[in-house]
Amino acid sequence: MHIRVSIDTFVALYKQKRISMYNPLFSWHLDIPVVIGLLAAECIYILLVRRLWYKAGRYDTRSTWAWSIGVAVIFIALESPLDTIGEERLLSAHMLQHELLLTVAPTLLLLGLFPRLVVPITRSVFKPLLRNRYTYALLRVIFSPYCTLGVWLVCIYTWHLPLFYLLALRSNLIHRVEHFSFITAGLLFWLPIIEPVPGLTKMRPLAKLGYLALGQIGTAPLAAIFLWSPTLLYPYYASKIPLWSISHISDQQWTGMVMIIVDMLAALTAACWITLKALAWAEWQDQRPRPLHISPPSHDR
Repeated sequence: MHIRVSIDTFVALYKQKRISMYNPLFSWHLDIPVVIGLLAAECIYILLVRRLWYKAGRYDTRSTWAWSIGVAVIFIALESPLDTIGEERLLSAHMLQHELLLTVAPTLLLLGLFPRLVVPITRSVFKPLLRNRYTYALLRVIFSPYCTLGVWLVCIYTWHLPLFYLLALRSNLIHRVEHFSFITAGLLFWLPIIEPVPGLTKMRPLAKLGYLALGQIGTAPLAAIFLWSPTLLYPYYASKIPLWSISHISDQQWTGMVMIIVDMLAALTAACWITLKALAWAEWQDQRPRPLHISPPSHDR
């Protein structure tokens, strides 16, 4: 009898210890489809780099680092404790995850691409499509700045509606679709800015700056709602215990701040990059040697 009580007490204490030791800050996990997809993307990129190395004897190491860091950012956003904290504790952490998938990772992935690297893909996939006038017209619409900006904004606002937001939290499949759509929309939005390969539509530097400004203006109402709403937008978090004794309303306000800070830093960095590239191009145009104008000899009779 005494032994039985001791064992039961020990089991109860062990379970209580396990519960108390649980800390979302250390809750890494591996989602097999995500890991397989990221490994496949990295392996395909390495094969393309290897092909370019054997063919040209060199490759752009900065682009390689950008791609690998972009893949790592996606892994951290989806598999690190950030994912657990965002789902179970803090709405602001969930927004940080969304910003990594919408802004940080897509820019790094696009910076990792350049024309000579993706020739096998563009030649085998896009070249046949561009020869057909119907698919050519469709691709021009899809990759136009108006469409990419619209898809980006629609994706952001749709998934942050309470109905779809809570639906994604309750279904792993829908949550994966949400994350995949964020990455896709981010790649489309930043494609006209970075232009890793010659595109169907090309924007001038001033047009790119205006495009970035429209993106900031478009997301401002959503950030303002998070900042100034007096009630919780997602009742799901009302039953959760926030970390670090943050109130639910403060957490919601921090969500708007995270959205503003990340988007603004990305837009300002891109604007500086666009401006510096435009100035460098203008300087090169001024300094390049120009052919001398020689007037034709006159033939006097």
